[in-house]
Amino acid sequence: MDLSVSEIVGLHDRLPAQWEHHAEPAGRSANSGGPMALAELVAAAHFANFTIWNLEDEARRRDVGDARIAALKRSIDPWNQRRNDLMESVDAAVLAHFAQVDVSTAELHSETAGMMVDRLSILALKIRSMERVAADATAQGDSSLADECGQRAATLRVQRQVLADCLARLLEDFAGGRRHFQTYRQLKAYNDPRLNPALRGAAGKGES
Repeated sequence: MDLSVSEIVGLHDRLPAQWEHHAEPAGRSANSGGPMALAELVAAAHFANFTIWNLEDEARRRDVGDARIAALKRSIDPWNQRRNDLMESVDAAVLAHFAQVDVSTAELHSETAGMMVDRLSILALKIRSMERVAADATAQGDSSLADECGQRAATLRVQRQVLADCLARLLEDFAGGRRHFQTYRQLKAYNDPRLNPALRGAAGKGES
């Protein structure tokens, strides 16, 4: 592949600093028509998680009105849809790379590469958040909070390394025909007025 697991982890760590002002990652969007390289897909998926993370933080404020919170909550849905679409795109790119591997006797792995990359993305954001709170607490002289967040960050780093190692082994096994995964379509329905019962009911009432 054109991107190793360690490079994925590195991207997850580096990119948020470039997005502090909510700048879209460089490169084509997932809907631009042409196939995206794996690095572009990983960056776009991480940006979706980064955006959702910030929106979720804002949506938990108690110093703004309910209308603002409702608007924030509504804005999360399309980003969640994009996140899921990009997970599937990551899987498609990995599966295309291994298309010639004979998996007729390979064990089927229940979690896909895209799912694992998504989990690595969330772990990177958690680590970043804990480290930033620790730094702020240190600057404010709150050593207890700084220590707690530092310990949390250390635990998250260990968990991320374990997951990264698992993903690397899955890809190695796929390349060797020992294990494989298949795409699991998320088939999200909550944004589709045809498929969400609450939206269908609201539309029906509007027509009567």
